[in-house]
Amino acid sequence: MTIVSGFGLVSHLRVDNFNVVSDMVPVDYVANSILVSGYCQANKDSLAVLNFGTSHKKPMLWMEYYDYCRAALQQYPMKA
Repeated sequence: MTIVSGFGLVSHLRVDNFNVVSDMVPVDYVANSILVSGYCQANKDSLAVLNFGTSHKKPMLWMEYYDYCRAALQQYPMKA
C-alpha cells in the first residue's frame, strides 16, 4: 500500500479513526513464517494449526504510519 500510494496510484485511504492500531505485518515476516511452518510440519503425521500475527507490545497507530510514510516520501521521493 505504501509503494502504490507513493507512486500516486491510490490517492486516499479511508480510515474512520486514525487512533486505532493498523495491525500490519511486514511481508518478509509472513514469508519467513510460511517457510518455517512448512519445515516444522514436513515430517509430522498430524497437521497443526499455526497462527502468525502482530503483537500488542508495540502497536503502530494509523496516524503514526501516515506520519512515517509522509516523512519518508518527502525525504526519498519516488521517481516514475
